[in-house]
Amino acid sequence: MQINQSWSSITQQLLQRGRVEGNVREDIDVMQLNINISALGFFYLINQSTLSIIYQQDLSAKAALDERLRVMKECIAAWIKP
Repeated sequence: MQINQSWSSITQQLLQRGRVEGNVREDIDVMQLNINISALGFFYLINQSTLSIIYQQDLSAKAALDERLRVMKECIAAWIKP
């Protein structure tokens, strides 16, 4: 199915450039990368209300969302690093 072909192609090119530059592991798969990025954000967003109660803070606040994005970037960067 060709639904995400343009996104996949762009991501594959970025991963290849990172491999050539020595910044990305050789075995990173485009589909797995997409699933990981989606999972890191999706869980947080769909559980925001519950997590806000559990952790007693507003996880929909700009500062909380900014922090979540920072952590997501850090997780993905650590995973793809050679």
